[in-house]
Amino acid sequence: MVSPDKKRSIVRINPVVFNTFKWTTYALLCVNEFFFWREDAAAAAHIYADGVPFGELIHAYAATIDDGAWLVLMFVFELETSAIPHHKLTRRLKWSLTAASSICYALILYSFYGYFQQLLLSYDFIPTAIEDACTLITAGYSVVIDLGEFIPLSAENCLTFAGQEVFRLGDRDLIANAESIDLARRLAWTDVANAAAWLGVVAILEADLWMKLRGDLSPGFDKFSKISKVILYGTLFAAAIQWQIDGGFVDTWDAYLWLIAFVFIEMNFFDWDEEEESAT
Repeated sequence: MVSPDKKRSIVRINPVVFNTFKWTTYALLCVNEFFFWREDAAAAAHIYADGVPFGELIHAYAATIDDGAWLVLMFVFELETSAIPHHKLTRRLKWSLTAASSICYALILYSFYGYFQQLLLSYDFIPTAIEDACTLITAGYSVVIDLGEFIPLSAENCLTFAGQEVFRLGDRDLIANAESIDLARRLAWTDVANAAAWLGVVAILEADLWMKLRGDLSPGFDKFSKISKVILYGTLFAAAIQWQIDGGFVDTWDAYLWLIAFVFIEMNFFDWDEEEESAT
């Protein structure tokens, strides 16, 4: 957490640098959306050889949908807590922002369901009777690195299965060894824990925002909010470290960027408190 005094000092010393850093972070998150779409599309081509059914879109593009919804929600928070002065938040504008955030929450919850489905998918690996994975090359099989990364089975990588048990992902033409399955499950659990923690963060932020607008933020809830955020942001930081150990660059980079972005949102709330104290 950044203290109000530190926040004041940062903005007062160089507001241009502060705002440039903030909006650069937001812009980089927008760029990440393209990379998530590209990764999801590449993975879907392996998991759904005949095309992605409409009902499976959330499963195939969970990261893309989730990240896009979070981007819109982040900008809604920025408008509510910083860009638009509090006295200009008319009833019509509040309802518009509430409608936008409600759609985002629906997509985020839908994405959480998608992450949970991917977790279940990671337990669909079954052992096969195939002793030599190289015999599957002509059948068009692919190798599972994790549930977001696949490579075609070739004469070179099929040798890595020598002396190891071969597992197949359900009835799909995807194979993996025990090590890859363990990695896929660790990353799937990380996705679920990360998504759940972010849902907790926005629930607390929405409650904070609602009570501040009503002028009814009690000391008891304020204490509960701070303790909850320490736990939730700690979970998110732990997930970022897990991705740094096991995941790819985009997942790790995106996780740290989102933590930085919500530091700015939290600082907007500190600024709100300062304005209320000054008015009082």
